[in-house]
Amino acid sequence: MVQQNEVIQETLKETFEIGKMKSQLFEYLSIKEDGINTIKATIGYEIRAYNNGLGRREPYIISLLDKLTIFIYKIVDDLELGFQCHVFVAIGDYQKKSNHFTTDKCVGIFKYDGELNLVEIEFIMEEFYKPW
Repeated sequence: MVQQNEVIQETLKETFEIGKMKSQLFEYLSIKEDGINTIKATIGYEIRAYNNGLGRREPYIISLLDKLTIFIYKIVDDLELGFQCHVFVAIGDYQKKSNHFTTDKCVGIFKYDGELNLVEIEFIMEEFYKPW
């Protein structure tokens, strides 16, 4: 079972390569630009990420210089949507702490369908993700 998990992890790492995901992120943002939740900015895009703790959306600037750090792969089998893979990515300065992490930007949940085509990116932020 351990070897099987290692094979799965290696396959996921190869499939979801950071450079490719950054390209997908900026292509997605250019398509979703609406002047409200996604706005073209001088150095990238301003997005509005939902903060559950505050119950509202907060603005964050995402630029090409921002680091992406994958921290969770999640396989979802939805009766209506079928198989999906969700990849949780910290955008910005990712810092691993003893039992959690922080990032100065937000988290993007990259949602892929059964053929591993990007369907959606959901942007979220939680108070405990913030470094301050």
